[in-house]
Amino acid sequence: MDEFARIARIAAILGSPGPGSVGLGIELGIGDDAAVLAPTGRKSVVTVDAAVDGVHFRRDWMTFEDVGYRATVAAASDVLAMGATPRAAVAAWTVPADLDDDAIAAIARGQRAAADLLGMSIVGGNLASAPVLSITTTVLGEADRVVARSGARPGDALVLVGPVGEAALGIVALSRGAEVERAILAYRRPPVLLAESRALAEVATSMIDVSDGLAQDVGHLAERSGARFVIDAAALARVRAPSIEGAARALGVDIEALELAGGDDYALVATVAAPSSGMAVIGFVEGGAGVEILRGEQRAAAPAGYVHR
Repeated sequence: MDEFARIARIAAILGSPGPGSVGLGIELGIGDDAAVLAPTGRKSVVTVDAAVDGVHFRRDWMTFEDVGYRATVAAASDVLAMGATPRAAVAAWTVPADLDDDAIAAIARGQRAAADLLGMSIVGGNLASAPVLSITTTVLGEADRVVARSGARPGDALVLVGPVGEAALGIVALSRGAEVERAILAYRRPPVLLAESRALAEVATSMIDVSDGLAQDVGHLAERSGARFVIDAAALARVRAPSIEGAARALGVDIEALELAGGDDYALVATVAAPSSGMAVIGFVEGGAGVEILRGEQRAAAPAGYVHR
């Protein structure tokens, strides 16, 4: 297909309004030079995220539907981390010559599946040729109350929603040809934490999504909040899936190290002043600076996570 035929095929998959379009006021979607939205007047939250082959994913480790799905969830995760609801997105693709039309349609189907779970519509984008496959997604969200990174205070509890370390274990498994289904799925199809984000937005004093490693992303909360965050290793172990711990042991890797520094999780970590009984508390906030790992009575500096270069 030529460029315009490909755009038409993608539009056929993505063009109909998604479940999040009610109240967003999509006056024009795919088909014009730009989308036209008439939002309801709540606070707008906007983010952009790039997914580049060989940097953020590997085509030989997933299907093209996985590629589209993962890129969409990863971008929307930044909106969820602010306590906002994703409403609309635009996606700019660069496509290498070796991708056929069915692969392109599969990426769009993956985007559509993720967008439907997130309750948002994909209202436009761009398609261009390039040596490397990449998907850059801009997400527009809405919120009544925005949760920033800067609101944590000494005495707050640190809570985790969603698994950490599993996607990094999935990368290890894929690189070794091992079958660890849960971990590989965590890498290919990160969780959509829409309901969890909404619940945290009611009570969180600060929040961030975990994409570059739990310790490093908690460090961003510590820096912006001007406080010291302490991650309790024993508490972190209590929320770990036994099957994941067993798989890590079988592969000879340290699951705690993957949880703290592995990345690619897209879990949510937040601080709350008064955690409810159902929350997974993995640490606390105190006066000071930085991030420490508590093991019994001993404390250690937190490991570094992924650094973009």
